[in-house]
Amino acid sequence: MLLAGCSNPLEGAANNLLESGIEKAVEGTSGAEVDLNFDGSGASLPKDWPSDIAVPDGTIMMSISQDGGQVVQISVKGPEALDEMTANLEGAGFSETDSGDLSIMSLLIFERDDLAATASLIDLDGEYVLQVSISPNTN
Repeated sequence: MLLAGCSNPLEGAANNLLESGIEKAVEGTSGAEVDLNFDGSGASLPKDWPSDIAVPDGTIMMSISQDGGQVVQISVKGPEALDEMTANLEGAGFSETDSGDLSIMSLLIFERDDLAATASLIDLDGEYVLQVSISPNTN
């Protein structure tokens, strides 16, 4: 009965093993740096994330870095996170070049001389995920 109100340590261990196994499998086959978050504790930004690009507050669910590009998914509080990300990118010298709006997702595309970026906000029935991708600009 004492353990009924506590979190299950086996579930936490299983999540950690699953995260670690998936991360190692992807890293081993693709050469990408991967950080996943299944247990709610949060992943981290890729080590090579551009230092001049801030991200909104939230829990990082996943990050990937490969071939000079990075992707991060962040669980955020609401749609204002996309506005904040836009301001952060513009503050780092990016200009918006295109946008799209689907029923559950808004997408913005940015670029500056050296980098291209996309920022998308996905609305999953009131739960919001911000995905930001940074890559070398080939234009």
